Amino acid sequence: MNAINHTNFGAATALNILLRGRFYHYDIMVDGRRARGSTKCVDIAEATIVVERIKTRMLREAAERREAGAPVDATFDAIADACWKSIKSTLRTSGERPSMRARRREFLRVVLAFGPQTMGSQMDYHRFVEVRDRLLNDPAPARKRGRTRKSGGKGMTPKSVGNLMKTAMRILNFGATRMGLTLPDRPQPPYADLIPTVTPRSRYLREGSEEQRLLALLDPDLADVIRFALETGLRWNELAGLEWDDVDVVEESIRVYLKGRGHDEIPHTVFLSEKALQILDRRRAGAQSQHVFTTKAEGDCRFDDIFYAKGSQVPYTYNRMHRQFAPALLKAGIQDFGFHDLRRTAARRLWLDSNIEVAAAFLGHKDTKTTLAYLGLTKSDVHAAQRHRALQQARRQAEIRKAIDEGRPVPELEDKRVARIKAQFVLEEKLAEARKARRAQERERPLGKGGALDA
Repeated sequence: MNAINHTNFGAATALNILLRGRFYHYDIMVDGRRARGSTKCVDIAEATIVVERIKTRMLREAAERREAGAPVDATFDAIADACWKSIKSTLRTSGERPSMRARRREFLRVVLAFGPQTMGSQMDYHRFVEVRDRLLNDPAPARKRGRTRKSGGKGMTPKSVGNLMKTAMRILNFGATRMGLTLPDRPQPPYADLIPTVTPRSRYLREGSEEQRLLALLDPDLADVIRFALETGLRWNELAGLEWDDVDVVEESIRVYLKGRGHDEIPHTVFLSEKALQILDRRRAGAQSQHVFTTKAEGDCRFDDIFYAKGSQVPYTYNRMHRQFAPALLKAGIQDFGFHDLRRTAARRLWLDSNIEVAAAFLGHKDTKTTLAYLGLTKSDVHAAQRHRALQQARRQAEIRKAIDEGRPVPELEDKRVARIKAQFVLEEKLAEARKARRAQERERPLGKGGALDA
């Protein structure tokens, strides 16, 4: 950080000026409106002057709004409606998670939780605490489809309540910053004390009895979907939309697209195991569609404007899958388990045989901390994995010694897929280091003529 004197440091602290990367950034709140950004200055004294000008302008605009008699309050329903109309134009109509329908449904749930006619000025810290505790404790309505709620019917889960709290805060911030409403009592960041603590979910399908009982109750088509999910860790929408063109037979991999920031999608390569390749070979032999996973149509139907007669092979939808998957879980006695838990199971099994870095690359996570939270690992899990890997290494060494004593070629015991995932992880680490070094060079590069004060 640049050297600064105590006088300038005190002024910068009062104005909330921080050095981020190459330039100093500001974050100012005046009369419920927030302004933040870069000063384009590398010197703290110049940055302080720029921020003081911005704050003076904001104070003048606030005084003008008060003199003009701008609206100072509105119902929460009206604020939420204006906020939704503002962000709706930035959303895609399809292919984005969460979908536009899911986002709209979340807005409606927030409005109902706080009350449509509640005034924005009444939504203070205590109101948020009241709604949060009610949502956590009051029995939640039963789902129309799918497995039972994770909370067991006692209330909404902490993660769901936290998402609703964040949406409500976003709506109020929109009302204050974009609508010019006076909402001085709304919660201000950080919101750590308002967001419920989330316990990472750790449910997975146990190898052996649970897996065998479930697969025995499914027809061959859905059983192939479950086995393939356990080998690849794909999400349901990725499995249902998987086409033969997405499968690279030479590289023994498939290409999917992960969630990215905004509208950007990140391509991700999933390397296939021997079991996954066997499933694809079996499906390819009787393929009647461009989709890899299909099932028999229960009646005449349409899918993507294509007519399918009863008994023909039709691509899977969530409802088609769930009509068989949910009863099979019930008959097998498997509780508190959903289809997405298969993804966690696949990553957990790979982690047992390798390490957390391989599991992160397998899932497409950029940070191993995300993977640790996603798997919900405990100390006992880590100790069990260490014992499992030690026994696995001992078996491999015994097989190698036996092959040498018998004069046979040394067998290749390491999983080829794990080796390829490790190579991919190393490559991505090198690329990340190169990007980091390039950004460091750009920060050290001297500024050209002219600066923020010259504007």
